[in-house]
Amino acid sequence: MNRKTYTQWLQLISFGAWPLTYKLMLIFLFTSLFPMGILSYLSLNSSLEQVEKDQKEHLELSSHIISTQIDQLLEQHKTFTQSFAKDPDVMNFLQAPQNPKFKELADNDLLLLTHSLKHVSHVSLIDTQGRFLTSSTPYLVGFSADFRDYFQQAIQGIVFISGLITGHRTQENGLFFAAPVYGEQQKIIGVVVLKLKESAIDELFIKNGLQHSTSIAFLVDENKNIIYHPDNKYRYKNIDALPSLRSYAAEKNTSQALLNTNSLEFDLNGVKYVSGLSETKQKNWHIYIAKPHHEFSTPIEKLFYKNLIILILCSLGSILLAWLLSRTFIRPINVLIQQAKNIKAGNYSLDTDKNIGLFAVAQRNDELGSFAKVFQSMVQEIYHREFALDQLVQQRTNELTTKNQILADTYARIDQELNLAHNMQQAILPQSFPNQDHFEIYANMHPAREMGGDFYDCFALDDGGYAIVVADVAGKGVASAFFMGVSSTIIRQAASLYKEPKEVLAFANTLLCERNPTELFVTVFYGVFYPEKSTLHYASAGHPAPLLRLTSGDITELTLAHDLPLGAWDTADYQQFMITLQPSEVLFIYTDGITEALSESQEEFGEQRLHHWLQQQGKQLSAQDIFHTLKHSIKQFVGQAEPHDDMTVLLLRMQTHEPTLQNQWHITPDLAQISGLIEQVEHFLHPYLANQPEIIFQITLSIDEILNNIIKHSQHPASESIHVLLGINHQSIYCEIKDQGIEFNPFTQEENADIDSELDQRLIGGLGVHLVKTLMDEYRYSRQESMNSICFYKHLPSEHTHEL
Repeated sequence: MNRKTYTQWLQLISFGAWPLTYKLMLIFLFTSLFPMGILSYLSLNSSLEQVEKDQKEHLELSSHIISTQIDQLLEQHKTFTQSFAKDPDVMNFLQAPQNPKFKELADNDLLLLTHSLKHVSHVSLIDTQGRFLTSSTPYLVGFSADFRDYFQQAIQGIVFISGLITGHRTQENGLFFAAPVYGEQQKIIGVVVLKLKESAIDELFIKNGLQHSTSIAFLVDENKNIIYHPDNKYRYKNIDALPSLRSYAAEKNTSQALLNTNSLEFDLNGVKYVSGLSETKQKNWHIYIAKPHHEFSTPIEKLFYKNLIILILCSLGSILLAWLLSRTFIRPINVLIQQAKNIKAGNYSLDTDKNIGLFAVAQRNDELGSFAKVFQSMVQEIYHREFALDQLVQQRTNELTTKNQILADTYARIDQELNLAHNMQQAILPQSFPNQDHFEIYANMHPAREMGGDFYDCFALDDGGYAIVVADVAGKGVASAFFMGVSSTIIRQAASLYKEPKEVLAFANTLLCERNPTELFVTVFYGVFYPEKSTLHYASAGHPAPLLRLTSGDITELTLAHDLPLGAWDTADYQQFMITLQPSEVLFIYTDGITEALSESQEEFGEQRLHHWLQQQGKQLSAQDIFHTLKHSIKQFVGQAEPHDDMTVLLLRMQTHEPTLQNQWHITPDLAQISGLIEQVEHFLHPYLANQPEIIFQITLSIDEILNNIIKHSQHPASESIHVLLGINHQSIYCEIKDQGIEFNPFTQEENADIDSELDQRLIGGLGVHLVKTLMDEYRYSRQESMNSICFYKHLPSEHTHEL
């Protein structure tokens, strides 16, 4: 099926595309006939349900009547049995069974009782051993009934009614009533047994007209055996033998379900039956009476079909009426539609056909005629307005073209001025940077718009150091760019007046708070790098912590205080820190535009991705090369997304000068191994620090204290080694100790070392960390990939070391 054919079929079955005539026909059907059909159907269902309910109640009542009659029959013969057990002749005979006189009297009573009760098969007397002493049926005399339930129950003093039992001698079915006979001192001397014929129960069903009717009746005893059924082949069998109930019992998982309901429905030979259930009181027997469903549903169904025929005839009449009415309304509407199509095509001439045209519709006296008259007037008005509108549109088009040209010229001038401002801003930023034998600096800034609020700076100081600045003004655009220029100038002015970074930031903050009408603020990282000692003195005004890639390749953040940005509070104070940069280490200073760069899916570049990127950069790459790889990585991450914020980076890279001498050791976490390691360290350092034994002592003492703390307190795995790396060059001794214990930075804890008390009175803890802080010139802690790293440095004047 091609697309055109599919579209045609879709329009055909879509109600919205139907002609109005068909819609009116369908509306007539649904508004008049559909409710009638629903009411008829609901009425039939309601009547059928009510009749079915009444039939079920009737069947339950019939089964209840029979159960009552059975209870009366059983109660009557139970009473006869009990009364006969109290007869003096019976009691005398059972006490003296050898006495002929007593036997004659007892036999007469047995025969009299048997003949007076229509359905009694026999009445017998049994001794305490279960032997028939006498009976109205003589051939039972001498037979033993000690195995019968009725005897076993009666001999224990219980009046008992058995289920349907087949006589062992008579081979006849019947119910046995047994009652104990008491002699002197209420001692049981025998049992009276009365057998009721099966025909007594059959007669009850026959009297109630259930033998030859279309109804099916059957009786089930407490063991689910069928006592009565019109079909003899099912008698004395389990209820599961009934095909009418087998499927129902299987569905309920057990035939016991049949005994737990008042009514049920089932199919027999394709005929649906409805039944009622009742239970006898004397015995746990159930009577079922079932009747074919069609006997009471067929008349109602015939009535429904008659109503359905009437409904179909009414439907045909409604369709014809709807068709006639629709022609009266649809033809004028089609004329109006055709005239509207002509107007859409630009043809404003009106159809003046007096028979079927617009003129003929306008002659009607109903609403359609009024609408046609208004339509004629509207067409004339539209024609005149469209002509006037064409003239006005042409005039406005000419005016708009002129204004658009003026606007384009204005935008071009603004773009030119913004580009000029951008170039001027870039010109303010340094474009050349120090690049010496053992270090190099590179920086760059990419604004999110033509003008940005980030800036960097790098300039030489009178004392031989280099000031490095990375800052981020709050916001973007022209205001931030102007505030950036002011901030940059003020920081340079402060750097010329003060040496310490914390003093430079404090002075700049005071001036910016005085000259900040727009209430902007700027985060600043300011540091002074001294190439001679490779030291960096720095302070931060709310700026993100720079990253330091160590010689080992691990990434750590510089220690910073949480100080306020410049321009936020005029009395803010700033803290200052110092580190020594080692060969091949890279200091990465950046603004938050790097980590907050957004991809097309609104995912941030993030600190973790930045750490991983910096760790992967080769040691041979220059600072500028490192920046360009970052630029490429962010560009790939961002994709086609718009820039989110200004991005500024400053890199201070130490040139790769590996220590002339380096060694490493691995020990297990055992205190006994520390002394052997210390001897090896002393042996390693002695040739190069022969004139400085105190430095060797300070190094070995620091290593000893750190290893003691790790082994005793870090919970380092016993199966893993602790790594010790030691390096020496002309500037310093560098030591790094790595372990896999719990994460803990000893240098950030409060010092609790007691160095004033006597040795035996000092508190335990804190002294080892205090010694390292006191003896070493620099120390730091980091954790990478589940390993703790503690590094410390001891600066060495070159004139005090032997030739390396």
